[in-house]
Amino acid sequence: MSDKKYLKLLDGHWYFFRRLPNTKKRHHKVSLKTKSLKVALQRRNKILAKWDEIIVDVHEAQAVMALREKYISTVNPEEKEHLRDLIQGDAEQLAVDLGVQHLLVGPEAIPEEHLPTEARKPINFYKIATNQLNPFKEIMGTWLKTIAHKGTRSDYRLAVEHLMEHVACAEEINHENAATFLKAAPKLYNVAKSTVQKWQSAYINLWKFLGKDYGVWLNHSIPATPEKEKSREAWENSEVRHLCETARGNNKKPWLYHAINIAAHTGARADAISKCEYLPAKQLVLFPKSKWEKRDRQIPMHLKIKDSLTYWMGNRREQNTISNAFTRLKKHQLGYPDSKVFHSFRNTFIQHLMFNNVPDHLISTAVGHKIDTMTRGRYGGGQAIVSTLKDAINLIDYSKPDWDRIYIN
Repeated sequence: MSDKKYLKLLDGHWYFFRRLPNTKKRHHKVSLKTKSLKVALQRRNKILAKWDEIIVDVHEAQAVMALREKYISTVNPEEKEHLRDLIQGDAEQLAVDLGVQHLLVGPEAIPEEHLPTEARKPINFYKIATNQLNPFKEIMGTWLKTIAHKGTRSDYRLAVEHLMEHVACAEEINHENAATFLKAAPKLYNVAKSTVQKWQSAYINLWKFLGKDYGVWLNHSIPATPEKEKSREAWENSEVRHLCETARGNNKKPWLYHAINIAAHTGARADAISKCEYLPAKQLVLFPKSKWEKRDRQIPMHLKIKDSLTYWMGNRREQNTISNAFTRLKKHQLGYPDSKVFHSFRNTFIQHLMFNNVPDHLISTAVGHKIDTMTRGRYGGGQAIVSTLKDAINLIDYSKPDWDRIYIN
């Protein structure tokens, strides 16, 4: 094949991207780790040569989960016993197909803890299907479908993904290592105590869904939030472009690009963006009063975000969804440091205004800071200041070089 079928160019690199048949995991996406189309075509063809194996793996996973659901839903003891025998037969056939049956039965049998990976597959097949083994990777999708609230689903998914970095299935968790994980989590992931408590709620909910004793997650002491580095690094112009270009290529989360674009040109927090309103007649963005916004705040719309605001009004997301998706993008996908976060767009926005010699009271107005002097604070608002601020905001230009060369003729 000489065409670009199943290839997608993201952020200058080629990816293999193909829809999976009859599965909840919609696509098989693999980075080909090259910018060369010629090399990408060669690597694409190697993947296609193994495609049948990928499809087999998908169908096997579907089969075992279907058996599991049928087994769990069966209440008649005799029927359950019959189904268990059928599952055992399937597991034995899988062992024969893999050529490992002699390792599981007979004089050459090996204790389970010493079995090689291939020989564990029939055992795991049986245990998963009969609800004795609950690998997070397989059961997470089914469980998350039971969570109605999108924001909660996103939080719960992240919680289990962090847990999966340490254990593969629920059966590996006991009260002792659950306590160890919860105690280490605030420092390990640089998150607040309240965040870990939310994760704890996710684990309790998952254990209830699995019909397991959720007491392993109770009566634990979670340490206070570790002292965080208060300074946040502003994003360089090239980094903002990189984030926007990568987010724009994300077919699953097209809204993320627009959230980033709005933040970079308004300095608004994720919470404010989740609630903002676009006033097209006045070309203004309204950020309603909230925990961080002490009063309603309006700022002029930057010309670069008109389309993003129009899109956002019909496709807005909540604060947690924005923050979690952005963290995955900037840290896990692009490798940016912890010192650069979504809130850093606020620092970046302020720096742009400062570099353009915008007066302090206008910058304070733009980002919602308290204006110190009574005269400016009480009488310095209104249409005149909005008009002046509009010119200042439209000077922001992320196509320019980075800070060390910015605005230098």
